Amino acid sequence: NMFPVQWMVAPTLQLRLITESCFQCISVGETTRTRIWSCSVIFPRNTTVSGGVDTSGWFLDIGANIGTTCIYFKKSIDPGVRIIAFEPDSDNYRLLRANLILNAIDGEAVAENCGLGDESSEYVIHKDSLNPGGNSIFKDYGQSSEVVHVVSLDSYLQEKGISSDEIKYMWIDTEGFEPYVLQGAASTLANHPIPVFMEFNPHLWEQGGCFDLVMEILPRYYTGYIMA
Repeated sequence: NMFPVQWMVAPTLQLRLITESCFQCISVGETTRTRIWSCSVIFPRNTTVSGGVDTSGWFLDIGANIGTTCIYFKKSIDPGVRIIAFEPDSDNYRLLRANLILNAIDGEAVAENCGLGDESSEYVIHKDSLNPGGNSIFKDYGQSSEVVHVVSLDSYLQEKGISSDEIKYMWIDTEGFEPYVLQGAASTLANHPIPVFMEFNPHLWEQGGCFDLVMEILPRYYTGYIMA
């Protein structure tokens, strides 16, 4: 059964609903450093699930913001998943927890007030007051900032006793930090075929000096992508 998404608490104190538009596929093809500014990318793994049997598992929302993606995904696409939502910004994290409760899925979701990267460390995240979903480690908006904690996905899963074959989907939207998230998930991706939904941010990857890193990592585990 599919359940409608309830009203969401947003940073502007306005109420917003989630639509299906963010899941609409618009093109398939190749990208270069300059042709694509920012888009969502779905990476199918090289291998397929044996027998095609669909089972429950974890949806990892990395850069969860206020929960717009993971809540919609669970309530309207795959109600069987459990959620682990990573959001390092303290203001967004409070709204994330509130929205999980408002949508009555807090019992099937874990909200973590930290980010994911290639190692355990502290970073300064720069806030965008007009678009808190754009808060970024790489891009300084000249406004307020906050020190946030970052861990690797591999170490997090090991600490929590979660095996890689329990991960059903990964959604990564970290405003340019995606290459380091992937680097910190190397063991997880190598051990299990996990579909990855990822924002493509080549301008921020160039700015952060990690464009070549992401292009080196992805071919190890994936053979293609769908731009959405």
